[in-house]
Amino acid sequence: MSLTSGLGARRQVRAILSKNAWLKRGRAGSVIWGEYPVNNRDPILVQCDLTTFSVRCSCASRVRPCNHALALYLDYVKQPPAFFAGPSPVWLREATDTPSADSLPVTSYAAVMQGLDDLERWLHDLMRAGMADLPGKPKDFWPAISHRLADVQLDELARTVKRLGSLPGSTREWPTTLLPELGRIQLQIQAFRRWDDLTPEEQGDLRLATGWLDETAWAAGEATYDRRQVVADEIRQDGLVTLRRTWLWGEASNRPVELRRVTRGVTPGGRQDGLSQAAHLLPTGTGIAGSVCFFPATTRVCGRIGRTDSPEFYQPTTRLIGLSSLDEAQAQFRTALIANPWLMELPVLLSDMTARRQDDDWLLHDRQGAAVPLPDDFSRGWHLAALGQAPDSALFGLWESSGFRPLSVRTADRWVKLDTLRGVK
Repeated sequence: MSLTSGLGARRQVRAILSKNAWLKRGRAGSVIWGEYPVNNRDPILVQCDLTTFSVRCSCASRVRPCNHALALYLDYVKQPPAFFAGPSPVWLREATDTPSADSLPVTSYAAVMQGLDDLERWLHDLMRAGMADLPGKPKDFWPAISHRLADVQLDELARTVKRLGSLPGSTREWPTTLLPELGRIQLQIQAFRRWDDLTPEEQGDLRLATGWLDETAWAAGEATYDRRQVVADEIRQDGLVTLRRTWLWGEASNRPVELRRVTRGVTPGGRQDGLSQAAHLLPTGTGIAGSVCFFPATTRVCGRIGRTDSPEFYQPTTRLIGLSSLDEAQAQFRTALIANPWLMELPVLLSDMTARRQDDDWLLHDRQGAAVPLPDDFSRGWHLAALGQAPDSALFGLWESSGFRPLSVRTADRWVKLDTLRGVK
């Protein structure tokens, strides 16, 4: 129920499950589907792909995933035999033949370089004019070049440029923050110009840093099987581009996986016609057993579920054991950063940690006395301090150069997403 939009939505999902009113439901390969009755109208058509964890529904709800999709998914988890395997209905075959928002577009290297050439000219113009006038630039000064980068599928680089647009004038020291970031972007442009000189892993690092993840980039991916727990997820919305990131943690490998899903063309309200709208469905706290294909890179964290694999779901009971030393976590990040200079964050699982407030800031402490700052805008410090008192608790988050960003906490029986709790500074 962690994907529902509120208490009312949870009640509606439970009502759908309790009625058991599906007209039809079944499974076609890796896709489960259902038809839900509506008075005096055509039934609502719902489908969920168990390999990509994307869902589609013909209802008019602006919230995705909608209640019908969640109910279908939960119904399958509870009683898989009720979904008979057989020929798929016509509407499902038509929807499957339609290109999905989950499929990654293929953007050529030449198209990417045209976008980077425009970015480099923009950077050079900015530096020639100087930084003193940046606070007074028009509102579209930063978004315009950000949209140009998004056009050639450099989504991460586009988000970075858009974020930098909020720095001028924000603090007295903003130039000392902005200038290194602009220098980093220039170095990435130079790295792209030497693309053929890079190893496949170095090319993968650059792809991940800039967001250029098309289908051709996955060809050399390494596939591994494990039972993995979904430990956290988050959504970022930038105009018509939505990025959803989901993190898994392997029970046997003790290794993280980040699933990235980018959807385009869905309006901020989230509305499209018919079955054309896709949403991602893999809630925190779920267990999934199957193969993951890792993106070829120096630090192999980004991955996706094997396209030919139908994973199994389970209720996690295995206790994940994380690092008990902040110094060890810092050392892991430092080692990964030496291998990949574009690295901005590293998924980390911690154990035996305590959150404490010091003046107006929150710090995370280990039992050895080491401490690391939490983000300035972190507003769940009191929740983290309380949840961390539970026996055998674990903490998942992202280790960054500026500190640690907590995302979820494992209590005695479940994973709790911190961003679902009411913030209290």
